[in-house]
Amino acid sequence: MTVGPFRFTALWEEEAPHTAAALRRLLPVTSTALLEIWSGDVASIALPPVDVPLENATAHPWSGQIVYLSPPSVLLLVFGGCALRDRLAERVGTHVATVVEGLDELRLLGDRLTEKGAQATRIEEAGVLMPRV
Repeated sequence: MTVGPFRFTALWEEEAPHTAAALRRLLPVTSTALLEIWSGDVASIALPPVDVPLENATAHPWSGQIVYLSPPSVLLLVFGGCALRDRLAERVGTHVATVVEGLDELRLLGDRLTEKGAQATRIEEAGVLMPRV
């Protein structure tokens, strides 16, 4: 995953097989990362919708976790403190992947989103890392 000038490598979570499979079918995806204002330190990346059940549910992901949330269909890249919510209530999403390379740059991503706004994003399958076991 590349967001602005930052590159992150993540592993799919075994506990979210349906969501991971559906998202993998979308790849590669080009989108835009925006600062998510309701949930905390989160980059929100719009995706085409996928029809999947809630798996590996979380409302309080931590830095480095990637969460699929629908509706709207977005990936949330967490770079700090986070409690998933919208204007009216707490939300629950699927923890679908976890960043394993680039963790030290997550906070810098948050700073860049705050200072410079939306960042071009590309998500693609690396094909060289084994799934998390």
